[in-house]
Amino acid sequence: MSEKIKIVSYQEGEIKNFIPDIARLRIEIFAEYPFLYDGDFECECKYLEKYASTKNAIVVVAYDNNQVIGISTGYPFADQNKELKRVFQKSKRNVNDYFCLAESILLKQYRGKGVGRKLFDQLEVFAKDFKQYKYICLFTSARPADDPKRPKEYRSTGPYWSKQGFCEHPELTFEDSYKEIEDDKETQHKMIFWIKELDLCQ
Repeated sequence: MSEKIKIVSYQEGEIKNFIPDIARLRIEIFAEYPFLYDGDFECECKYLEKYASTKNAIVVVAYDNNQVIGISTGYPFADQNKELKRVFQKSKRNVNDYFCLAESILLKQYRGKGVGRKLFDQLEVFAKDFKQYKYICLFTSARPADDPKRPKEYRSTGPYWSKQGFCEHPELTFEDSYKEIEDDKETQHKMIFWIKELDLCQ
């Protein structure tokens, strides 16, 4: 990773100053496959306000000079919406045991250089330091392998998350509704959870 790139963590109230930068980055990156998300700046900013008001929330930001090039965000899973918590509760899982990695995104030209790993590492240390969360969870898009919209050059993020110690849980899925680029209305999209057990002794 280049020495020019800095990784900085922000918590709760500090996060508010970075909401516009994070919103723009989310719109740019989630427009890529597999999400193809047609993001709206105002809606994104409103969504991100929860990080500034949620206790124990964190945003880890990667900078190249003063440009935001990547982020990892997280918060206690107990603060997720009821629908997502219900997925875990149906499987007899205690939502208070989980810290949620909400997103970990990076501009394409910086991928494969260790920056994404640095972002995740700082978030993982943050979650461990509470000594109360047993797991980190995240969810990814679960598009079928034969999806006609899948670009030939696309590579699933599954192998990457497996390398970070996450396991895919096909029994933990939900439907997320949003509008894809070039669509005129929202459609349902299947999401699947991945979970990593935290070693609290480290």
